[in-house]
Amino acid sequence: MMKVDVYNLQGEKSSTVDLPEEIFAAKVNVDLMHQAYLRQMANARLGTHSTKRRGEVAGVNMPGASSPH
Repeated sequence: MMKVDVYNLQGEKSSTVDLPEEIFAAKVNVDLMHQAYLRQMANARLGTHSTKRRGEVAGVNMPGASSPH
């Protein structure tokens, strides 16, 4: 078991807690953490995209506007 200090809101040590080493002493996988971060950021962007329709594009339905084709 790992002993970890617990601090209160004033920054004073209030107690200690025993944490299981098989969980909290594991080696940090930075690549996996980065991948999880990127996934979270990508999921936060879902549904925020927008595309213009035919009537919203500049120059469409304007007198004298030439066709792009």
